[in-house]
Amino acid sequence: MDLGVAFEGGGGDGIELGVGYSDRLGEGGVIERGCKRAVDDGMNMVKVIELGGKMKKKGVKIGVIVSTYYNRVLELERE
Repeated sequence: MDLGVAFEGGGGDGIELGVGYSDRLGEGGVIERGCKRAVDDGMNMVKVIELGGKMKKKGVKIGVIVSTYYNRVLELERE
């Protein structure tokens, strides 16, 4: 959350929160490793959405965008 506030203070126009996915092979090495680390640490769609809300409550006024695959959104109905 503090990074979101700092990013906005530094002139950022928006914040993208990418949701890790277990099948990330088509994304390239850097994103693949980042997604694996996030998934292994328990990050999921609900937590990312909550993080965006917490950023807004902390005062972030720029846009917070969730970047993910559509099937991840559909999975929310099952959780």
